[in-house]
Amino acid sequence: MSAIEDWKMFARSLAPEAAAGSGCSGWSLVFARRGRALALPVAARSHAAGLDFFVRTSGKWWWARFITRCHRLVRGVLPEAHLSAEQYRELQRIVSGTGGQPAEEAGEVLGIQFGSSGPLQKVMVLGSAFDGSWSVAKLALRPSADDQILAEAAWLKRLAGCPGLAAHVPAVTGAGKTVLGRPYFVMRAVVGEPVPATFSVDHSELLRNIAGADGRVELWQESALFRTIEARVAMLAASNGDGLQVLRAGWSSACRVLAGRRVPLCLSHGDFASWNLLRTDQGLVAVDWEYAQPCWNPLGDFFHFHLIPTALDGSLRRERIRRDRLLADASRHAVDIFAIDAELAALLAPPLLLVYLVDTVSFYATASGGIERKDPVVNSYLQCIAEQT
Repeated sequence: MSAIEDWKMFARSLAPEAAAGSGCSGWSLVFARRGRALALPVAARSHAAGLDFFVRTSGKWWWARFITRCHRLVRGVLPEAHLSAEQYRELQRIVSGTGGQPAEEAGEVLGIQFGSSGPLQKVMVLGSAFDGSWSVAKLALRPSADDQILAEAAWLKRLAGCPGLAAHVPAVTGAGKTVLGRPYFVMRAVVGEPVPATFSVDHSELLRNIAGADGRVELWQESALFRTIEARVAMLAASNGDGLQVLRAGWSSACRVLAGRRVPLCLSHGDFASWNLLRTDQGLVAVDWEYAQPCWNPLGDFFHFHLIPTALDGSLRRERIRRDRLLADASRHAVDIFAIDAELAALLAPPLLLVYLVDTVSFYATASGGIERKDPVVNSYLQCIAEQT
């Protein structure tokens, strides 16, 4: 689906479509051909605010700044979209927290970022409240992702009450539904510096706090983690091709080792990657909790941080996984975080790596209706599974 079609779907979720005319706001779409389009207001006093907030890598920021300036001088350089006056007012109402206050007291909408395409695609909206502070609203692009919006809001509210995590998660300031009944929630905008993609003591400490928020030890076959993945693999039985065979082989291999064992399980962020972490005055803050799971793979976030960047750009398939080093690091992490002995950690790390890989591929596959080998993550992780079994 194109960025323009995504935009139209987003606009329709705010208020009914209206013919273009007076009162419409114009938006330029940056990165529209790269899967995560960023919409910036064509004419706004705070035009750069959305760019500064959403684009945190220097090269992309300079390119986006240059191309948006070109577009403001010569229309047509970037794709352009519009919101009707009613749709924009609804967006103002959501992000500014003004409720039923007059529109003139609401702040501006500063930027709109579309998430990665797919059935669970989300939209994040940056706005300024009437008091000048920044807030971020999160909505699902399609109704199929509405449940994740509700789940993420619930997680953030719960984690705000955890002493070790309250300062490391965004603060939810409100929630509600659009005039058309679509759920959303609003957070205080987290402003910070990008975090390098190198695992550090700060990352380990944050994972310790996350694990401490919801942890227990359970028999493998009685865990929700086992039951969930087992159900997904069974659901994919109708899929054809070698992808399903590889997935089944990896799952069987992991379960053979874990069967009958008691495994430490913990809260999982679900997308613990450098782009979802910001360094602030309070330390690291983890954003995007939409994939959080209670009592989940104790090494899932660790493996995700190390593997997902190269899986997304396709380089993991070329470089192949440095298995021995990764497992040794994971074992040390497990000893440190869960206070288990080194021998047990070394035993659990290989099957839990397979569990992470199978979990990720099966999640993608059930969400999209089948195993899609063209997806770089699915293809890379299936290769990794095949190498382990």
